[in-house]
Amino acid sequence: MRKRARLALLQARMPWLQPSFVPFTDQDWQEVSRRSRTPFSKEVKIKEVSKTAETEVPQKVLVCGPSNASIDEVLRRIDRDGIVDVRGERDRPFMLRMGPNCHPDVEEYSIKRMVDKRLKAS
Repeated sequence: MRKRARLALLQARMPWLQPSFVPFTDQDWQEVSRRSRTPFSKEVKIKEVSKTAETEVPQKVLVCGPSNASIDEVLRRIDRDGIVDVRGERDRPFMLRMGPNCHPDVEEYSIKRMVDKRLKAS
């Protein structure tokens, strides 16, 4: 019984893991009659969103984690895979890691290493 209660609690906390979950971006908020619907309404919405995204300035993202190792893993994955931009192309953004105990794989992104590199260049 405890396992079922715990499972029900976890499922309530993470609805996006449920098969019936529909993200708010996929929901139609405006009711339209069937005759006026386009055959590919989601495609039209995606094009409209991408048009507005191209005119906006790129946003910065702050990633926080429970440990230094978790942040290092996020940096490693972004460095390896990149991020998909609004055109669907892979992009390698500028990354900066702040904090102590940096893993050697992502040491090039540490603020200490970047400052040292710029001081040597000047």
